[in-house]
Amino acid sequence: MDESEYVIVRIAAETTGYTSNYIRRLIRAGLVPSKDIGVWLVHLPSLKEYKAQMDAQGTKKYDPTQDPNSKKISSPERDR
Repeated sequence: MDESEYVIVRIAAETTGYTSNYIRRLIRAGLVPSKDIGVWLVHLPSLKEYKAQMDAQGTKKYDPTQDPNSKKISSPERDR
C-alpha cells in the first residue's frame, strides 16, 4: 500500500468536490479507507472510486431498498 495515496480531508475535498464534512461522514460510516493520525487521512484513489460509483448510479443511490454494503469501497491491498 502506498502511503502517499493518503491525503488529508481538505485536499480530498478539493480534489473530489465533496465537502470536508461529507468526507468525514463517509469515513465514520466506514465507506472509504482512512487513517486517524491526529488528523484524518483518506485513501484518495478509493474516494475517487466511491465518487465514480455514486455518480454512475445517479438517482438510484437514493433507493431505500438498495443494499447499504454495495456502497462500501474495500481497503487497498497491502504490500508485503
